[in-house]
Amino acid sequence: MNDSNTSQFSGKFMISQKNNDSSIFNIEANINKNASIIQIKKPFYGNVLKIEMHQDKRTVFLPSNNNDLFNVPNLIERNFRNWLKQCIFANELNIYESKDKFSFRFKCEKDKNRTNILIEYNEFNIKGFLSKT
Repeated sequence: MNDSNTSQFSGKFMISQKNNDSSIFNIEANINKNASIIQIKKPFYGNVLKIEMHQDKRTVFLPSNNNDLFNVPNLIERNFRNWLKQCIFANELNIYESKDKFSFRFKCEKDKNRTNILIEYNEFNIKGFLSKT
């Protein structure tokens, strides 16, 4: 996916779960009008998660062979692509949803050439940044 309409980003994220240690991951994102791909990697470990987003289709979360499948609520699956594009290309974004046992926040802020991102999903916290490459 290396055409002239693709915006490429890289960054780092710290993922933590309540009552557990945190882990740091590298991230590469290729954002395109019709299809976007996010690769999440851990140093010395390789790919951890690949997220594929295609226009007019659901977001697909593909963990590596070494990781367990996980449930992504329909609200996130349906909207993640649009939220990410708004996050990267706007100055800020703050989405909060809470229903039954489900709680989700997606917050972004620009800081010069970086986009700082905070995602809270139930007991998981993802905090990091993306920069255009």
